[in-house]
Amino acid sequence: FYGMENVTGAVFADSVERIEDGAFWNCVALEKVVLGEGLKYIGTQTFRNTGLISLIIPDSVTTMEHMAFYSCGKLKSVKIGASVESLESYLFGDCFSLTKVTFPEGLKIIRGASFQNCVALTELTIPASVTYFDGFYGCSNLKKIIFCGDAPSIHTTFNSVTATIFYPDGNTTWTEEVMQDYQGNLTWYPYTVPGVGKRASDGKPSLTWNDVNGATSYQVYR
Repeated sequence: FYGMENVTGAVFADSVERIEDGAFWNCVALEKVVLGEGLKYIGTQTFRNTGLISLIIPDSVTTMEHMAFYSCGKLKSVKIGASVESLESYLFGDCFSLTKVTFPEGLKIIRGASFQNCVALTELTIPASVTYFDGFYGCSNLKKIIFCGDAPSIHTTFNSVTATIFYPDGNTTWTEEVMQDYQGNLTWYPYTVPGVGKRASDGKPSLTWNDVNGATSYQVYR
């Protein structure tokens, strides 16, 4: 179906287990797909540069290769199925309209640039199962990130991001050194109820990092 401009929708039977590399690449009018409950594999660049608006990945899917949904400029929402453990590089890169992503508990890895330049994203909730976290470079409108568990390993995750980050109160993996490594212009609050920070008046620390011209400094309020 590569480059077929008249394809507007696709429904996959539950018997379909794989969608191979580039199958719908450049089908720019493709706005809706229904993925079957037997699907396991989505190949490289399978839906690249299509007109998809929303996407539900079935729980049966275990693998989505890199760039599978790259440059889907109309894509607004994504729900990722429970069997996906790794999100590959540039998977949803340059999806400029993406405003909502739902990650499954059980997800372990968010690789580099997997959500690069998703400028419409304003909020993220990262499951406790995630151990490596990257991929949000250029998400310049991110304002709120909630981490549900231990501090994941990271690599230049929040360059060009100004946001408030909430982390579990009492979790000793969230050290000042770890927070500084996250880069960007970030304000940190511990929480008991997700999304509700405890400020200095509560007797808990809040931390603000300021990354200016590549030199990171920070302030700690207690």
